[in-house]
Amino acid sequence: MNSMNSISIITGLISFGLVIYYLRQDKLQHIPSPGPTGPISSWFAAYRYVRHGFEVVDEGYRKYKGRVFRIADLTHWIVVVTSPALIQELRKAPEEQLSFKEGIRYSLQADHTLGREATSNGYHVPVIRTQLTRHLTPFFADIHDEIVQSFADVVPPTEGWAKVPVLKATMRVVSRVSNRVFVGLPYCRDPEFCAIGIQFATDVVKTGLALHLTPIFLRP
Repeated sequence: MNSMNSISIITGLISFGLVIYYLRQDKLQHIPSPGPTGPISSWFAAYRYVRHGFEVVDEGYRKYKGRVFRIADLTHWIVVVTSPALIQELRKAPEEQLSFKEGIRYSLQADHTLGREATSNGYHVPVIRTQLTRHLTPFFADIHDEIVQSFADVVPPTEGWAKVPVLKATMRVVSRVSNRVFVGLPYCRDPEFCAIGIQFATDVVKTGLALHLTPIFLRP
């Protein structure tokens, strides 16, 4: 038992040391933040963001409106752009400088959660961006029908006010409408089929977050 405790303590200290080391490699130190930015104090800022995200973003926007600011999250810095001109500059940045693909790969830890095959061979991206998008017109009637029907099922009409869990309801509607295009009726309305898809997407996000909190050498 004592040896196991010693191993746990040593592992914890190594992990903590690695976290502090990577936090000190602050390549965004020139960008202001509404909260503390030190390697230790930024953890308190991250905790505040998790608990009071709206207030933190609002504070940053009021202080740095028209500029760029950053917010400490538990695993990384979130950079917020606040002016139309900067947003356009961001949008026009080449893939070599700002890569959406690499951003998703990092945030979801996709090499581990989805597999290296999915991240190294992105054949599905141009298929969705070009072929699927160009051929959506014939599906408009089906999409409209599924939106109407899914809202009627997920958010039934009432004569007065009704409480609705927005996130859960939105996921169910999006799942049904997307699957109306991908697999059609009746599977797009099958509760078990939709639940599997929703659970998979949720698990990927949760696992990605857990991996961010895990030392790199342990992630595989």
